[in-house]
Amino acid sequence: VADWMVHYPQSNQDAEILSVVFDASKNVYAAGYSCSKEEGAELKVCDGVVAMFSSSDGELLWEKIFTDVGAVLAIKYDTEKLFEEAGLYVTATTAYSGGMKGNAKNHTMCDHDSCSVVMRLSSSDGEMAWTRTIKGSPRWGLFDQSGGIEMGIEDVDGPYIYVAMDDTGEGDVEDASLNTGTPYGGCLSAAGVFTPEYHIFMKKVVVPDDCDFFDDSGTSKFISRQNADAAPASSVNNGASCGKQSGSDACVMKFHKHSGLPMWAVDVPPVGGIVPSPDGKSVQIAGWYYPNSSPTLFDSVSLPGYLREGGLGSQKSGIYNAKLSVEDGAGEYVIYSGGGDHDRVLDAVGDDEGNVYNIGYHKNLKTNWGHNLITTMVQADIPNPVKAGATTTNGLISKLAAATESTPSCLTSCEVNTDEAVIEANSCFIDGMCYSAGATGDAFGLGCYVCDPTINQRAWSEAPTLGITQCFIDNRCMASGEFYYYQRRTWSDQIFSKCQMCSPRENVTEWSNMEGYQAVDGSEPPNDCAEVTQTPTAPPVTDTPIASPTT
Repeated sequence: VADWMVHYPQSNQDAEILSVVFDASKNVYAAGYSCSKEEGAELKVCDGVVAMFSSSDGELLWEKIFTDVGAVLAIKYDTEKLFEEAGLYVTATTAYSGGMKGNAKNHTMCDHDSCSVVMRLSSSDGEMAWTRTIKGSPRWGLFDQSGGIEMGIEDVDGPYIYVAMDDTGEGDVEDASLNTGTPYGGCLSAAGVFTPEYHIFMKKVVVPDDCDFFDDSGTSKFISRQNADAAPASSVNNGASCGKQSGSDACVMKFHKHSGLPMWAVDVPPVGGIVPSPDGKSVQIAGWYYPNSSPTLFDSVSLPGYLREGGLGSQKSGIYNAKLSVEDGAGEYVIYSGGGDHDRVLDAVGDDEGNVYNIGYHKNLKTNWGHNLITTMVQADIPNPVKAGATTTNGLISKLAAATESTPSCLTSCEVNTDEAVIEANSCFIDGMCYSAGATGDAFGLGCYVCDPTINQRAWSEAPTLGITQCFIDNRCMASGEFYYYQRRTWSDQIFSKCQMCSPRENVTEWSNMEGYQAVDGSEPPNDCAEVTQTPTAPPVTDTPIASPTT
C-alpha cells in the first residue's frame, strides 16, 4: 500500500517523469517534462521540470520549470558532499523529440540547432549553479538510449561526475566542444591576475572567503560567475569535445562537479546506462548497437552484429558492455553481451563487488553470447514454440562478471593486450572471442565463413561452401535457392520476391534473376519482378537463286 501518491506534473498534453532520486532523508527529486497547448495553437510547448517532494507526505517543496529545454532526462543526487549542501546533477535536451530539425527550444547557451545540456542545481531550491551545452539532440522513450549520470569515487578519483548522453556530438565529424556555457568565477589579484575557481579549490565550490585563503595578502577580489570579469567557458582550451569519431551516436563525458570544468569526452555507440567501478578507477557503460547503419567503433575496435534467425543482413544488432578508464576515458575492453531479436539495454547497475547488470527487453528465443554460449527459451501455449522470435516482448536482465577479468582460453600468451597476444595453433581469436578450427560465424549471419587458423587466426575465412551451395548477399550468408524478401520492421511479415534468388554458381554476391524475369530497379517485393517479353523475330530472308539460262 502506497504511503502517498501525487499527480505531477499536470498538463493538458503529455507529461512524464523520466528519472527519480532520493536524498538521505528519503525526500524525492523528480525530473522530466510537461507539455501544454494553448487554445487555438498549432503546436504544443514542452518544458523540462525538476521538483522536490517531502518523504513524509509527498508535499511539493519546490519545483523548477526550465523553459529553455524540452525535457530533463536524468538526475543524480550527490551523497558525497563536503563543506556545503549537496548538488543535483541533471541532463537535458533542447529538442522536443530528438530531431535535429523541428521545434528546438531557444537556449541562450546553445550555439547549434539543438543541444545536449548538463547542469548542476541546488538541492535546496533547484537554482542553477552551472550549465554546459554540447551539440546534440538526445531523445527519450522506450526505443532510445537515455544514458545517465554517476558520481566518481571522491577519495580515489576526486570530485567528478560522469555523464553519458545519446545523440550527442552527432552529425558530421567535428569537435563539439564541452567548453561552453556558464563562465568561471575565481579570484582577481591586486595586480590584475585572474585565477579561475578550479585552480583554487577542487574539493568545494569557491566562495568569497576562499580568495583570502588563496592569497594571504588579503587584496584579492572574489569574482562570481555572473561578474563581467568572470572567465568565459571557452577560455579553457583542453580539447574536451564530442563528435570526433564518425558513426558514434553517444558521448561519455567527465566534469568537475563543483565548477563544471570538462575533463574529457569519448564518442561511443548508444549508451543505456553507466556504472562506476567500486575501486574508482573505471566506469562501465552498456548499450545497444546496430553496425549496418554505420561502423560500431570503440576507438579502432568494431563489434560484429548478431543476425536474428530469418533476419535481413541490414537488421544486425547487439548489446555491448565496455570499460573506460577514469583518467582519460581510454577503453580498457569492450565485449558484445548477447544478441538475437529486438534487443535493447535501457539501464545498467552495479554491485559492491564490481559486477554489472544489464536491464532491458528482448524478443529472443535464442540469445547468442559469443563463442558457443547460447541461451534458449521455449514459449508455452502457442502453436509454434520453437520459432525464431518470441511472440511477445520480454524483460531482459543479464549479469556481467566484471569483477573478475580473465585471459581468453585460446590465448597462450597475453602480456600487453589481445592485439599482440599469441593464439594457440588450432584456434581463432575473432572480435574478442575464441573459436575452434571449423567453427562458423553463423550467429552473425556468416554461416559461409569459418575459423581456419591456417589462413587467418583473427578473421573469418571463406568456407568451401561459398560459391558452391551458398551466397553472401546483403551482408549475410544464404543457401542456394533462397529468395530475397522485404521486411519493413523486424516484427513485420516477410514479403518474398518471385524472381530474385541466391544462385551461387551464377553470382555469389548479388541476387540472380530466375529465367524469364528481370528485377525492377528501386522496387521491393512483391513489385520487384517483371516478366521478360520476347519479341518474335521474323525468319531470315534468303535470296532466291536465279536459274541459269539454258541454251
